[in-house]
Amino acid sequence: LPELHDRIVRGLLITIRSPELFRCHELSQLSVVQQLESDAKFKLLHRLLQIMARETYAEFLAFASQPASKAFMSEHALPEAALAVKMRLLTLVSLGHGSKELTYQEVASALQVGVAEVETWVMQAIGSGLMTAKMDQVRETVAVSMCAERDFGKRQWEQLHSSLVEWRDSVTTLLDVLKTARVGA
Repeated sequence: LPELHDRIVRGLLITIRSPELFRCHELSQLSVVQQLESDAKFKLLHRLLQIMARETYAEFLAFASQPASKAFMSEHALPEAALAVKMRLLTLVSLGHGSKELTYQEVASALQVGVAEVETWVMQAIGSGLMTAKMDQVRETVAVSMCAERDFGKRQWEQLHSSLVEWRDSVTTLLDVLKTARVGA
């Protein structure tokens, strides 16, 4: 239906523009959104949503450098600079999922910024609620304790299961230690 199509497009544009909305994966999975891939007028919107949902800043730059993409973003009031900020933050989230300890150099490389800017980006990700992390300025590392999920699929369920099993085992070990201490006291 044309009316539904227009609403979907408007909703996607609002989501992509918004500096507070980061979770695009669920939207990208909807069948009505998947149909945009074959829509000549909005296939670039579909591609941009896919980048926002699961890809990195480097893929965004490749997309944004294409003349057709530039024209599309201009036509639909999608400011490249604001989207670049959003993609850098999402890329930082992806890095945090890949490793619980990141070097400033790794972050700088992925975000294509100077090492001196890494702390600013980490602070922005923390402030946006995308991650919980601590920075070690001496070692120039970022210790990631939690990251928002960009998508939640089988791999994430497996990681959650693994984390819960580790937690259960740790609690069991702790209880055994406490029982042994009580018996010895």
